[in-house]
Amino acid sequence: MEKFKKVLNEMKGYIVTGIGYVLPVIIVGGICMAFATFLPEGELKTIFASISDFGLKKYDIFLIMFIAHTMVPKVSLAPAFFVGLYANSMELGIFGALIVGLLVGYMCRFLSNVKLKESGKALFSMVVIPIFVSIAGVFVVHYLLHAPVVYFTKSLTALLQGMAGSNAVLLGVVLGCMIGFDLGGPVNKVAGLFALSMVTEGIRWPMTLACAAYMLPSLGAGLATLLDRKKRYFDKDEQIAGKSAFIMGFLLLSEPAIPFMLADPAFMIPVNMLMSAILCGGYAFFQITSTVALGPIFSFGVTNHPFIGLLLLLACTIGLALLILLRRKTLLAKGELEIIDDEVLA
Repeated sequence: MEKFKKVLNEMKGYIVTGIGYVLPVIIVGGICMAFATFLPEGELKTIFASISDFGLKKYDIFLIMFIAHTMVPKVSLAPAFFVGLYANSMELGIFGALIVGLLVGYMCRFLSNVKLKESGKALFSMVVIPIFVSIAGVFVVHYLLHAPVVYFTKSLTALLQGMAGSNAVLLGVVLGCMIGFDLGGPVNKVAGLFALSMVTEGIRWPMTLACAAYMLPSLGAGLATLLDRKKRYFDKDEQIAGKSAFIMGFLLLSEPAIPFMLADPAFMIPVNMLMSAILCGGYAFFQITSTVALGPIFSFGVTNHPFIGLLLLLACTIGLALLILLRRKTLLAKGELEIIDDEVLA
């Protein structure tokens, strides 16, 4: 049982690392999609649209390569590329990419552990492993993975397409709780991964609300420090971190709020989950959808209900900031928080 848990933790680590590596690819694709949306017809629009297609429609190839490379550096890159290309052509999507990345990585690791004489190791790594894993991986994708993964993806897509009203709100609340839970951790990334996978299927509303939720923790924590003008509740380092978090929140980054979460996890984790759930539930209730995944501010012009989206984000940001300040004030009154010479003593 312990060995099984160890393997699961290893797999989770490989997936999280791979997702972290592929995020810049997706971000570039999203930014270029925004440019292509606003540009007039012409060569420049075509160029940005092409870059966007690579970033948003081929990212699964990169994800497979990054996961495999995390498991077995260098040797796994070539077979991961070829198997990834085939998986992309078979439309396995992001869930298939996770499986294929692990598959290629474990196959390469197994073959890399074959004991050989020094003279044969280089040839084996450079020729035998890439060829064998590429061919075997493609066959596994074609005959074993394709049917069940595509069935799962299509079933999930059909379920989401049929969601409306309370069902959509429930999903929004769940995604919000996941995004607000660990701020860039595995649960947070799984929620984003799910929303992203739906974009490739033409369903954009989960990604729209996810983008708003990614902004909230950093904006809320940052606003709390900005409202603390007399510096009663935050020390000098937190004041600086808060300003930085507030700015980074506009870039859809929740990680800058991690220091505030770690300073008081028993309060910050539930309150981040609560406010993110309210925000995402509100987005789902009003069926807010954007054609680009840049958050309610930068995608204002391509959102169906832009003012409602902005008001929801503003209300939840202010609410989160006030709750954080109230918590700090309560701790200070109880003597559990003291600031002396710009240092917090808790």
